[in-house]
Amino acid sequence: MHHQRWWRNGDPLMLKQQILKICKVKDCQEPAKCKGYCSVHYARWRKHGDPNHVRKVIRTCMVENCGKKHRARGLCASHYQIWARNKELLESGEDIKISLRKLLYQGAP
Repeated sequence: MHHQRWWRNGDPLMLKQQILKICKVKDCQEPAKCKGYCSVHYARWRKHGDPNHVRKVIRTCMVENCGKKHRARGLCASHYQIWARNKELLESGEDIKISLRKLLYQGAP
């Protein structure tokens, strides 16, 4: 065993020759941990299959001048509640944006 270490590394006490590798993603200078990627890019590669994956842009409420974070059906939490409470009063198959506009500006029928 010591003979093999000496033969491979030139030192019988050295377990493995330490070679510092850099992440293979362009413009990343972090040390490589696994498969040639740093820990961040390796995690992205495992989760998404792409080490350069970028999160989706956070959507905002489709109601004009609202700007709050999207919750469901393109609406923020407060506008979604208004729509959900009154959706049975609206015409079936009606576009959410149109039906919400009716509720907000004309009042519930």
